[in-house]
Formats: sequence, C-alpha cells, structure tokens
Amino acid sequence: MANIEINIKKVKNESEAYKKYAKRIESLNDDIKKIRNKISLGDATNQIQNSLDTIGKNLEDQSESLKKTSDTLESVIREYVITETKIKLEYIKEWVGEFIPEYVPDDVITGAMTFLSTIPYSEIADDVSEHREDNNDAWQEYLDNHSDIYIEDQSAMSSMLFGTFSANQNSCGVIATYNALQDLTDGNSPAGMPELIEHYENGGATLFGYLGTSTESIVDYFEDNGYTTEQITGDDITSENLQNMADEYETYIMMSYNDESSIWNNIHYMSITHEDGGYVVHNGNDTTPYPSLEEAIYAYNNGKSEPITVVGIK
Repeated sequence: MANIEINIKKVKNESEAYKKYAKRIESLNDDIKKIRNKISLGDATNQIQNSLDTIGKNLEDQSESLKKTSDTLESVIREYVITETKIKLEYIKEWVGEFIPEYVPDDVITGAMTFLSTIPYSEIADDVSEHREDNNDAWQEYLDNHSDIYIEDQSAMSSMLFGTFSANQNSCGVIATYNALQDLTDGNSPAGMPELIEHYENGGATLFGYLGTSTESIVDYFEDNGYTTEQITGDDITSENLQNMADEYETYIMMSYNDESSIWNNIHYMSITHEDGGYVVHNGNDTTPYPSLEEAIYAYNNGKSEPITVVGIK
C-alpha cells in the first residue's frame, strides 16, 4: 500500500458521486412504482406492470451496486489513511531511534536518567518490603543453582522483581553493581541482589524501574559505602582516559548502547573486571578476556555498541 499513490480527495468525490447516483435511481424507481400502481389499461395492465416491475428490480440492483462501490471506495480510503499513518509513525520512531545516539550528547542521556530517578519507586508503591521478601527467596534459589562469582545471565533474574517489572528486564544496573562488589571483595559482596534492588527502589530506579537504574545512583552507592569513583562520559571516553582509569581503578561499570545505530535496541549496564587473562565484560553474553579496558568496552555486541559512560571504582 505504501507504494501506491492515491488521490484521497478524488476518490472521496467519486464515492460521493456514486451515492448521489444511487439516490437518483432510487427516486426514479419510486416514480416508476407510482406510475405502475396507477396504470389501468384493461388486458394490457398486467403485462405493462410486469415490465415496470422488471425495470424497478434492475434499478434496485444498480442502486445497491453503486452503494457497495461507494462503501468499497470509503474502505480503501480508510485503510490507506491508517496504513500511511502507521508508516509515518514507524518512520518517526526509526528517525528518533537513529537521532538520539548520533546527535544527543551522552551527558544529556545520563542527566535525563538521573532526572527520571528523582521520585523513588517506594514513594508511589507500597510493595518494596514485599519485593524484598519475595526476592530473598528467589535469590536463595538462584544461589543454590549457580556457583559462579559473577552474574552472567540476566534472564536468570526472572523470578525477582525490580520496580514494576521482572528483574530480568531491567536489572542490568543492579547486576553491574553486584558484580563490581564481588570483584572488590573477592567474591564476598556485602549485599546480594535483594538488598541492592531494595536500595535502588528507594532511590535510583529510573522511571520507577522502567528504564532501569541511573548512573548517578550507582556512583552514589559506591561512594556512600567508602569507595572512590571516577566517571568519564561521551567524548571524554578516549584511549588515554580509559588507560588512566584502567591503571588507577580496580573495577569498572559501563553503560552502553547495545547498538549505536538506534536507541530502540536499548541501553545496557555491564561490569568489567581485570582478570589474569585480561579485561572481562560480565552480563554481556561474552566473557572473552581482552588485553585492555578499551578493547573490552568496544568489543561488546560484536563492536556494534557505543559506550555512553564508564565508571572506575576502587
């Protein structure tokens, strides 16, 4: 339909013309019926009335056919308008998706997420304590079935809740926090996922968890717990700055576009640790060690990604 050009005004006019013509035929048929009922020509009366009945039936058929044609044209117009509107909306969505990563500064993105975290989830919902209880059980079940130091598969959080969503959808920032704590404490994080989720539900859940967690709240969490942090964003994410961060800090968290071509492919937080074999990205579907922090960051999602901000923690 998108490749067919339709002159909507012209089609509407044709539809209206068919309707008017149908009404004229109906009016003519009414006149014929009146004449038919008044005919009195002796033996010829029945023959003439039958002929007029046949004409009337043909006129009725023509009128119905014109009405159906008019209805069909109106249906075509409606479908065309709906389809064209959908196409325009899809185009707008695609344009916005490409525009944001290309032209909106990364500090605006992080600032917007901070702003959308202003009102804590706990202020609009009374189920934070219930989440904590349910999440405690789900977390214990997770620990019983996983022996890895780090969380590598976010889908395993499906039994937990973060804000208004299942944690497998929006907990990447919480997972990155947990994984960084595991790195900093040699696998003995003082807080598990239930504690961290509760913490961010009380301040840091972006748009009540719909958009995950704000970077500022993650930085605040570590600083409030005695760690030192450094954050580089956007154009400041250079080879030199990343190398300096790698030299000075123990562990790292990055927020990245999954695909730099469109924001609709979502944004993702990941923890990066420095292992004996190199720098490893956690919860990013690839635990290949890379020689440098920079290579680990830009290798995410087969190089399709683009980092928004990187935090060093020690």
